[in-house]
Amino acid sequence: MKRIQPSALVLIACAFASRAQPAQAVLDPQVVIHDIEVRTRAVHETADSLSVSDHDPRVSLTFRNIKLADISDQMNAIDRDLRFLDAHKASLAPWEVEAIGQSAPWMVQTAIDTDAAIEALKNESTHLAFAPNYNADVEKIVADSTKAQRVLHDYLKLQSARKQEHRAVNDLGL
Repeated sequence: MKRIQPSALVLIACAFASRAQPAQAVLDPQVVIHDIEVRTRAVHETADSLSVSDHDPRVSLTFRNIKLADISDQMNAIDRDLRFLDAHKASLAPWEVEAIGQSAPWMVQTAIDTDAAIEALKNESTHLAFAPNYNADVEKIVADSTKAQRVLHDYLKLQSARKQEHRAVNDLGL
């Protein structure tokens, strides 16, 4: 499993936080932003299932490792998408820059928490009851991924409403 590189996410978050004014869009980054939103929702759902299963002694450490690997894979894909958007930042619409800028810190924290949960689980061989850091890290993954997903979802929903309004205004000839 490839390790998440939170430091790379931090650099990308800082780049978006600068809020440079983008030029006219020449690509459709909205699809990439939507993909990131879908991935953050998947991270949330996977971490939530881990959180619920933490109190069930019948759930194996192997299952937990597999679920954390899934989260790690999603976070690595998000990192690739953020790198793509960062490379094309000059062509992003202002709302796209804002959406990534506001959600990136939550994605960075999710990556850090995922690494911490993986490390805590590696150090635990039998009982999670003795691994409170793992449980706390999983809860943080749930919370932080939810925040990132909500920010992206809200920006995408707002942009869709703006497009509908624009079409309605044009259809009415206003």
